[in-house]
Amino acid sequence: MKLLVVGSSHGGRAAITAALAQDATIEIDLIEAGPVTTVYPTQVKVHANTRAIQLLATQHQLLISHAGQKQRLSYDKLILAPGAQATIPAVLSTTSQNVLPMRTRAQINHLKAAATDATIHHVIVIGGGYIGVGAADLFSQHGKQVTLIEHGPQLLGSYLDNDFSMPIQQALQQQGVTVHVNELVTGLTGAPDVTGVTTNQTTLSADLVVVATGTTPNTDWLKGTLDCLPNGLIKTDAYLQTSATDVFAVGDAIAVTYLPQHQSRSIALASNAQRQGELAALNLQTPVLPYTGVVGTSQWQAGHLQFGVTGLTDTAAQRANISHTSVTLTQDQRQSPNPAIPTKHVQLRLTYDPQTKQLLGAQVLADGNIDELINLLALALQAQQTLADLAVADFYMSPGKNDLPHLINAAAMTAYRQEK
Repeated sequence: MKLLVVGSSHGGRAAITAALAQDATIEIDLIEAGPVTTVYPTQVKVHANTRAIQLLATQHQLLISHAGQKQRLSYDKLILAPGAQATIPAVLSTTSQNVLPMRTRAQINHLKAAATDATIHHVIVIGGGYIGVGAADLFSQHGKQVTLIEHGPQLLGSYLDNDFSMPIQQALQQQGVTVHVNELVTGLTGAPDVTGVTTNQTTLSADLVVVATGTTPNTDWLKGTLDCLPNGLIKTDAYLQTSATDVFAVGDAIAVTYLPQHQSRSIALASNAQRQGELAALNLQTPVLPYTGVVGTSQWQAGHLQFGVTGLTDTAAQRANISHTSVTLTQDQRQSPNPAIPTKHVQLRLTYDPQTKQLLGAQVLADGNIDELINLLALALQAQQTLADLAVADFYMSPGKNDLPHLINAAAMTAYRQEK
């Protein structure tokens, strides 16, 4: 079988690995618009710095372009993982080398190199989502003077309630980051090299401007060939097959079902892309395992704080007119029987349906690791568990290390008490 894979990021790599695990004789061509640093087995022919420019679905062919030369590749199966690119507002459009959009692997590598560049002193980061907060954190830890600008009323407004995001803003400020919220960037200053930005409130100088204002799927070349949403996201069925026979799609360029609201939308996370790549490979010959949707589980870090979310926040539920209430609980957890080891301060919010008591979402904020906690909550949410399930869940206790009830048990019990 001849398999073509477009895109070498998380979804594309996972699809190739899974396809080879299922059939060691499969022939794979990988088409990647940028450089490819991963070393693949000999069955994989890599077309680096090559763009897919047209899908000829009825002919089972893909038109590609490399260094101005076009070529048609035939396929039995095709997996599209074209990813997404940074969305650049018109007022920030420029060819200046010191304006850095944030999305691709190459751009992230550029950002990491800039963090250690001694000629860069002042950095402006535009956008207060995960990428913007992460960039501000990175540059401030390397001693740069950083200004983070967010047009909305809070950082991480798409992910966290305000009282969960404020400690993160304060942690960044303690590292020296200047945070501007409710401020709109209106343009760039300087030419040909950008020297700063203008906003609706002031003018700021910078040696580097990082743009983290959202993403756009790389699907313009597929319009009219595949069924897509108006925003360009590719539609797929439950087995990740597109509207074209033998063509599958995964990653940031596809619409997924967001289970808390039963809506098709973009959930651009590496974890989703990786799972989708494996599933697409599994379903190539025969539909075996459906992709049922996601709850939007993510985790990030800024300063000394880790934070995570799964499902709906109170803010998101209110915006969607979904009936909800919540309970918030904090614990100072001992991490060792040794009293010299500092405790971990953890804050948890469970958002739930007040009638059915079904979990709708959860947020976690801590000055230590939260991986286990947010993953447990994601599993509970996807299983449609209720407060009753969470209150009696059989979590272990470690006497001598931590004599407190598990935080999920305790939060669910607290919710029951407040509902009485």
